[in-house]
Amino acid sequence: MGRTCAVVCGRGTAPNTALHLSASSLRFATLRSGFRQHVSLGVGRARHHATGSNSAMYSTEAQWSSTVTEKNSQTWENYEQVAIYVLNQIATEFGVAFFEGKQKVAGHRSGTRYEIDAKGVRRDGETFLIVECRRYTTSKQNQEKIGALAYRILDTGAKGGIVVSPLGLQEGAERIASAENIHSVILEPDSTIESFMVKFLNTLLIQPKPASARASTAGPTVIISEAKKGL
Repeated sequence: MGRTCAVVCGRGTAPNTALHLSASSLRFATLRSGFRQHVSLGVGRARHHATGSNSAMYSTEAQWSSTVTEKNSQTWENYEQVAIYVLNQIATEFGVAFFEGKQKVAGHRSGTRYEIDAKGVRRDGETFLIVECRRYTTSKQNQEKIGALAYRILDTGAKGGIVVSPLGLQEGAERIASAENIHSVILEPDSTIESFMVKFLNTLLIQPKPASARASTAGPTVIISEAKKGL
């Protein structure tokens, strides 16, 4: 005779009705319990797999973000390098002997040090201009940014400054620039040493791409100067 198990149900045909389960019913209940455990383990594994996939996804996103940041940094560095090269081609227009690369200059009033993108040195070797390169492709330079540059000029004892950017200055920024001897140089964002277009001091300088990739020399330089008032 098989073993039986008595289970007391909360509801039945009569109060405290005892329901008897046979051995076969018990085996079915055991199998069903095992199935639930199996399903539970499967769900746990699925969750673990999903968690691992999410970790991999987050890792991929982090790598992608790092790559984009690195490319953006390289783009800015390339823009600065091209800007310095172009400025050296037109150095005499600003009364400068040559332009140097990124460096730090001391602030005499504040006692701090500033990292500048470039430095225009005059022939006496002492007076200089501060150069800032800002490759902002969606907005012009505002007066807060130019005001900050104006203080750097005052603090370091520079004789003026140059801002290189693709779009130039906003109206308020232009007023500050005019008052503090700051020149705006507009350089196209995708300019290279071989090919560039730059506008400065009412002059447009264009260095077109070589006619052929095999050409050993760069293409001709075109200079277009706007007519000055009173002439």
